[in-house]
Amino acid sequence: MNFRKLAVINLIVFFSLFFVGYVEAEVKTFFRDYTYQASEVDTKESCQIISLEQVKRLLLEELGTYLESLTEITNYQLTKDKITVLTAGIVQTNIVEEKWDGKTYWVKAKITADPDSVAKSIDNLRRDWQKTKELEELRKKAEDALKETERLRNELQIAKADKRKIEVVYKEAVKELKAADWAENGFRLAEKAYFKESIDAFSRAIQLNSKFRLAYAYRGVAYSGLGLYSQAIEDFNRAIELTPESSSWFNSHHYVGRGNCYKSLGNHRQATEDFIRVVNLKPESALDFNTRGGAYAGLGNHQQAIKDFTRAIELNPGRSISALSYTERGSSYLRLGNINQAIVDFTKAIELNSEVTYLALGMRAGAYAHLGNNQQAVNDLNRALELQPENLLLNLFQATVYKELGEYQKAVEILSHVIEAQPDILNIYLDRGDCYERLGKYSQAIEDFNRAIDKNPIDPEAFHRRGIAHGGSGNHIQALNDFNKAIELNPQHAGAYYSRGVGYSLLGKYQQAFKDFNKFIEMDPKSEWGYIGRGQAYYKKGELDKALIDLQKVIALNPKSAPAHNARGFVYIDMEKYKLAINDFNEALKVQKDPKSNSEIYVGLAISHFQTGKVEEAKEYYRKAVEIEPSLKRGLEFAEKEKEYTYTPKQKQIIRNLLKLIR
Repeated sequence: MNFRKLAVINLIVFFSLFFVGYVEAEVKTFFRDYTYQASEVDTKESCQIISLEQVKRLLLEELGTYLESLTEITNYQLTKDKITVLTAGIVQTNIVEEKWDGKTYWVKAKITADPDSVAKSIDNLRRDWQKTKELEELRKKAEDALKETERLRNELQIAKADKRKIEVVYKEAVKELKAADWAENGFRLAEKAYFKESIDAFSRAIQLNSKFRLAYAYRGVAYSGLGLYSQAIEDFNRAIELTPESSSWFNSHHYVGRGNCYKSLGNHRQATEDFIRVVNLKPESALDFNTRGGAYAGLGNHQQAIKDFTRAIELNPGRSISALSYTERGSSYLRLGNINQAIVDFTKAIELNSEVTYLALGMRAGAYAHLGNNQQAVNDLNRALELQPENLLLNLFQATVYKELGEYQKAVEILSHVIEAQPDILNIYLDRGDCYERLGKYSQAIEDFNRAIDKNPIDPEAFHRRGIAHGGSGNHIQALNDFNKAIELNPQHAGAYYSRGVGYSLLGKYQQAFKDFNKFIEMDPKSEWGYIGRGQAYYKKGELDKALIDLQKVIALNPKSAPAHNARGFVYIDMEKYKLAINDFNEALKVQKDPKSNSEIYVGLAISHFQTGKVEEAKEYYRKAVEIEPSLKRGLEFAEKEKEYTYTPKQKQIIRNLLKLIR
């Protein structure tokens, strides 16, 4: 499982804690109008704000009455007020027509919604007490502000009080009313992952009410969705400041959110402090255990995270929290490499048919893709997208799964669609650039990485990825410059050390390469890539015995490592142990997931068979290599691109001899 994929998993799981999906299908439209007589302290703007809130209430009540007639809603046993609160977080009120003559304001508005989809969203929301509580808080803010405006108008009329004093308080109440409306709009937009628009809405709410805790919290989540982690941290800080000390578990979500942001910025010390804050709390409810499990996962302690998620499931066997706990527990199993158990948990979450069904389907698709079960992965993605066709986060995950399947062009098409809808998501340019790089479209890749760097010039991963693309285009000096910058920005960036080691190796600077590979191994001793990189550097330098030791170490740790089998096969060729080379190349073919990488394996098989006198087999394997990499038709020297190794003069001569026979 690659790191970029896990980053997307983190993102989707994190947002599932805050926002519920909403699917639009067949729609029904409700119309209502409202007339408002302006008071002495009213302006056109205040009349519009108050009237819109009044007509919204009428429309929500009418929609609620209609929904009460549906069997599903009846079975939920909800009060009409509760239905109104929940639908306010699902549907949007739009002004159709308005009139103002200086004394009277008239407005006609509508709500357009698919009742079945609204009913499903209500079911999802009612099972999540925290989201319900937050929507109730938003509705209460609006209702309290509306009541305050009515009280002040009555006071002005009856008591003939000081108009100037009342006018000041009245304006504040109107601002509070408008702030609540903007916050509800932001909630709806964030549900669909329209983060830029939701940030605008929450910012307007905060401009009107600088102490609006929920607006800061939700805007922080939306900033995270765009990869703007520093801004997100500022908002989580403010939300934490505004949360009463007695609400420690509510604040725990802010700490987990802030911790994830620090982690994304490479500030592991601050991230750890935030996660530990949550870990040290004493959980009581299922949601508490689920939250603490997320904190343990953030710390990388997935065994303890699994224990907390399990406890959450035991305490709440119902659909909502249990489904999320199964999904998050499955995510921890993924990180531990227990793919089959992860699939079991995702399947349980799917069977519970909750608001996170789409998420569990998407993550199970990723697990199936990792196992090479491509068709099941695609089936799960299609089911998830049927549930949430507008969910941009799910589109991101779909692209990630296609990358896992090696279908980079499909991933590019999906990511381009998301960019068209949300061009400000930073990480999306890294993802699409990575796909372009895998397709060998280095100029497009570099262009995407440039955009990511322009938007966030302190992101080490953007420089790292651009360095890889520069290396692919043959510009190894520029690649080294980018790797140096990535390490300068984050001295703990293990991947940058590995990539720089590859760059030094390609330039023949083996001592620097060995130093970087050793550093990578020190930082990530369980990863096979450090040993593969160092082994290939030894191979290029001609130290075949040392190369063999490193590659055999990898295969002992991971017998299904295609890169290690492939690299060892070429070492055996230079040792003239052709039968052993053939065994390695055949094993690499069995486990290789990226068909484009098979060209190297076929070249190795062609050389090995040619040297053992099996000319026809050698011809056939080389033809297969040429089908994947047409430049091989002219010889190995024409096909050498950015690889962890290059073909030796002996291997090139063997293929030249083979090509003579083929021609």
